[in-house]
Amino acid sequence: MDFVQQTHDAVRGELARLVIRHKRDLGIGGFADAEIVANVDAIVDSVWRRIALASAMGDTALVERFIWFGDAAAHVDEGQSVTNFDA
Repeated sequence: MDFVQQTHDAVRGELARLVIRHKRDLGIGGFADAEIVANVDAIVDSVWRRIALASAMGDTALVERFIWFGDAAAHVDEGQSVTNFDA
């Protein structure tokens, strides 16, 4: 496995842990952890789209409700773990 793939897998793992930790907040509380891991790319994409649409429509309440997600994703992007991220 090359460095890029290892990095991608590490980021996906961090995001999966974040989503699992907040699955009820995200409205996917009924998903098993394994389902989240298997579909983390689609879930994260859906959350980003939901935030973008809310922003475009002026739904500041929803944007503020999910601001923690953007903060946590920024930590991941900077190579930091979100395992202990206090969202």
